[in-house]
Amino acid sequence: LETRDADGRITGVYYAAGTESARSVQVGESATVACGISAAGPAGAFTDAASGRDLFQSLIDLRDEAGANGKVSDATLTGLADAFDGATQALVRTGIQTNRLSALEQQGQSMDMTRQQNLSDLTDTDMAAAISRLCELEASLQASMQLAAAVGRLSLADYI
Repeated sequence: LETRDADGRITGVYYAAGTESARSVQVGESATVACGISAAGPAGAFTDAASGRDLFQSLIDLRDEAGANGKVSDATLTGLADAFDGATQALVRTGIQTNRLSALEQQGQSMDMTRQQNLSDLTDTDMAAAISRLCELEASLQASMQLAAAVGRLSLADYI
């Protein structure tokens, strides 16, 4: 939202309610991650209440000073540079958040794929083949146990 003077020039920029905080995105059953940047408020992209930095006010000051006498004060240029630095830092924070969310999304997709594969392995089992294999393994186990028992009954006296 902006305010204008009688000539239609912007004299101020204000932010709609809800722009002071980032939204939260649920990334797990009980985990959320802050996402986005705030336009205003502490460490806001355009207005930082803590430092007094205001990008749009700095641009308005630059326009007014340059239009009034063609000269711009060092304070206005410094304020503008600080405001652009703040916006750049907000952009960097957004990039970091985006990368983090992308990594979480890939991790979630990988977990879903593993879960789907495990479910498929369980539900797509050929019961006849599984029972047949189980019977083979059971017979092999019984034969191994009988052999072990027979070896256990042997003694040196049997060979003398």
